[in-house]
Amino acid sequence: MKKIIAAVLFVALVAANVAMAQKTRVSGKIAGKAQCTEMVINTIDGNKLTPIKTVVPKDGKYSFDIEGMPELLLIQFAPSGLTSYALYEPKADIVVDYTIDQSVMISNVKASGEMQLYKQFLDLNEPVEAMNREYQTATEQRRREISSTFETVVPQTFDNISKLISSNKSKLFSALLVTFFENQFESYAPLYAEVRDALIGKYPNDPTVKYIDQKLRSVLLPGTEAPDIAMKSPNGKTLKLSNLRGKVVLLDFWASWCGPCRRENPNVVKLYQKYKAMGFDIFSVSLDRDRKAWLQAIEKDGLVWPNHVSDLQGWTSSGGATYGVTSIPATVLIDKDGKVIARNLRGAELEDKLKEIFGK
Repeated sequence: MKKIIAAVLFVALVAANVAMAQKTRVSGKIAGKAQCTEMVINTIDGNKLTPIKTVVPKDGKYSFDIEGMPELLLIQFAPSGLTSYALYEPKADIVVDYTIDQSVMISNVKASGEMQLYKQFLDLNEPVEAMNREYQTATEQRRREISSTFETVVPQTFDNISKLISSNKSKLFSALLVTFFENQFESYAPLYAEVRDALIGKYPNDPTVKYIDQKLRSVLLPGTEAPDIAMKSPNGKTLKLSNLRGKVVLLDFWASWCGPCRRENPNVVKLYQKYKAMGFDIFSVSLDRDRKAWLQAIEKDGLVWPNHVSDLQGWTSSGGATYGVTSIPATVLIDKDGKVIARNLRGAELEDKLKEIFGK
């Protein structure tokens, strides 16, 4: 009998040790100008966030435990509303220090290759994000200077980020980071494939890995049918993308807070005025959450076409989900029969394509 009891206790002890081993302790410091009274840890399922833990920092420090397999999380910092992604390896005591100002930056990482990769990505992209933030409140002259700087800074930043992802393709975080190039998918499809091939065997059920695999298999290539969108206009009327059948349509995903979107708007307005009489129209889907900011941006930027819609759900926009939009600006040019002509044309590329279509 004693042997049986001892065996039962041994099994229970082993099970407890295994459970403890699968726990990941995450801790760190929070600094910066923005106050942080609460951290909400969310799992991500498509566009749905599910809170799993709320952490209250004390004296600029926080800690919490995570159990189970690695998965992508989103941390919401209250009261600022700023967010940051997270992905932790199991069986490790991980340290992640944050600096929160106008954005969330990771200032230090220990014991996590996944979070170190994310920190490197944020560091590489911060110069571009800083210019985007400055653009929002800059004078017209400064905006022109920023736009000029973008022409050299952005291509170099993209190149550096693509090299970072490629050299870390076996890390699960690379599945999320490669979607940074969503608007340039056709150009970066080989990088998507490189990441997918490195991860699909190890993480076949991870939602982000499955997403990039599906995207590679079923991207909206030219000639495919453009899915319909039915959303509310500012006055509450339901507008459908399909109602514009018979016209060449620019489906434009944007938001009032998106610097690159606002910089592109004058070009879109110019092209609308030039080609609207020839059968060109625009269907604008806003990823705003603030109705007032959305309407003010429409008026300020002179977006005079009538087809403006939004469900004011931000990144969980139903229209954005239909087209797999994970970054903006994002566009889809659609022909008179409702077929995709091209994705993510902007600036001179969009103008050249419309000249080709309309003959002038």
